[in-house]
Amino acid sequence: MRLTDTQSRIIFGLSFLGSAFLQFWRISTWSFWFDESYTSALVHTDPAQIIKLTSLDVHPPLYYLVLHGWTQLFGTSDLAMRSLSALLMLFSILILVLLLKKLVEKRLAYVAASFAALAPFTIRYGQEARMYAMVSALILSATYIFIIQIQRKRRERSVKLWMAYALLMTLALYTHYFSVLILAAHLSYALFHDTRTKDGKTWLIRLKNRISLIDRRFLKSLFIIPILYIPWMPTLLDQFRSVNQGFWIPDADYVSLASVFSTLTIFEEIGEFGLPLVLTYLIAFAFSFVTYRVVRKVGGDDSRALWFVLACFLFPLLVLFLVSLLPFTSSYFYFRYFAQFSMFFYAGIVLVGMLAIKHLNQIIGWSMFLLVIGLNLVGTARVLNGVDKSGVDVNLKFAQLEEAFVEGDEIVAMSMWQWFNAHHYNTTSTTVKYADTGYYFGSHA
Repeated sequence: MRLTDTQSRIIFGLSFLGSAFLQFWRISTWSFWFDESYTSALVHTDPAQIIKLTSLDVHPPLYYLVLHGWTQLFGTSDLAMRSLSALLMLFSILILVLLLKKLVEKRLAYVAASFAALAPFTIRYGQEARMYAMVSALILSATYIFIIQIQRKRRERSVKLWMAYALLMTLALYTHYFSVLILAAHLSYALFHDTRTKDGKTWLIRLKNRISLIDRRFLKSLFIIPILYIPWMPTLLDQFRSVNQGFWIPDADYVSLASVFSTLTIFEEIGEFGLPLVLTYLIAFAFSFVTYRVVRKVGGDDSRALWFVLACFLFPLLVLFLVSLLPFTSSYFYFRYFAQFSMFFYAGIVLVGMLAIKHLNQIIGWSMFLLVIGLNLVGTARVLNGVDKSGVDVNLKFAQLEEAFVEGDEIVAMSMWQWFNAHHYNTTSTTVKYADTGYYFGSHA
């Protein structure tokens, strides 16, 4: 069955509305967990204090500053603080479909974006008072501008748009450090999108010839990014030195690599070697083989577009995995750090299935297409059932505490974990005190 453009637009519209409904439907059902409560503690201070306290943590400050302004308008309830992420995630979906329409035919773009709109990470991190939805919106916006520019004739490319691209990427870096990894995919597309032949006797000469085709204004925009980042650079280096002395993320290995794919699909980590691990790798290898066949079979613009969309997810994945294996670093490899790249993954796997149906083999294509839909339906259902947050009922405990609270009582949190959660949910007249002088979770706030 071949969908018309009108039918695919209707599917996307319904999926977008469905995503909005699912993100807001149970957005306040579960209590803030530790990271969200840490966010709340920061945004209750003033901007100068936010910057100071963030410098003691492991993330840059922009999201907290934006959320601070947001809470000045809408308050600090669970709904108010999480709604910023939900709206930014919805904006990301709209940018994604615009981006895909620049890369593939409209029908494919709408269906791929529809799938991404209802995927587990889209719903999960659109319901969290953390920076992932914001950095996703910034990365997708920068990528959209990049594709607009790179597809134009060189003389038609706008210097102002290259400046906008550099600014968006800088803002993304002020939101999450790993945003920089998307530049690997951008650079690779800038190298190979131009179909003009550039031969050479060796691969080094061919690479040099390809580099000569890159728009120099694009390269100049890349140099603007570190210049704009100079004010935060000393803090970044201090934080990385601190993290490399020891951090909470487990060492990266073949299990953690599989866990990224299992959480992206069924939203469940793989803890050890066993049948789930084997099945995850079998599905990943099957998908990789079909992708390779599709890229070879399709060729042309569709092939380059598919490769680029997947590269926007796979390059960050591989870079962080390999860096985390180095003996002198801590691991940076954890599934939620790929939330800002996840829409590229979801769009890419759907494009593989649809292009396989059209160009490769309908049985193989439909099998892959229905498999990823089935797995992600399971994942989204688990997200909506409170995976990751279902055991956190701090708000209920504080409701009970407030009923028993008598003026003059003191509330003491016996660990840092309790203190941050208590800080967010405490509405009594007393300040929650903190008795633990031991372990700090990357922050002394």
